Amino acid sequence: MRSGTSVTMNPRLKDCFYDAERREFLVIFRDGRLYRVRRNWLQEDDGGEILRVRVESDGSAFRVEQASEHRFEVPWDFVLYHSEPRYQYYKRRRTQQVSERSMATYIGWRVRELRQRKGLTTYELAKRSGILRPNISRIESGRHVPSVETLDRLARALGVSPADLL
Repeated sequence: MRSGTSVTMNPRLKDCFYDAERREFLVIFRDGRLYRVRRNWLQEDDGGEILRVRVESDGSAFRVEQASEHRFEVPWDFVLYHSEPRYQYYKRRRTQQVSERSMATYIGWRVRELRQRKGLTTYELAKRSGILRPNISRIESGRHVPSVETLDRLARALGVSPADLL
């Protein structure tokens, strides 16, 4: 299997055990894959003693029972989301994460590029768009992510669609 490809997941759990010393659950899928789920990942966990852990009959989740009589379920996709880099929705998948800083930088670059292509100064763009010139400068320098309304005003002033700025 090539690195970086998505894995076809068999979303069925086979078994689950609680390791009190490590404060984590060991989750085994029916295809043999094993994952660890830390208790601090589980918002539902009240921190109390774990009495029982069992996998639902359909393998869709494992159920946790605590000494406090609190019960909660942890679904198979939660396990993969936190633990399997090849899972389509893995929490650290870079293609899904666009930082605000990189978005601001890109939009700023596009606004400046289109403004210069039209032969406009920041003052002229400010006048056409109704946006203050210092704010135009902040956008172009990548220090600010403009709102949808601001993007629309800039796009109209530059004679392009808002999508062209993104």
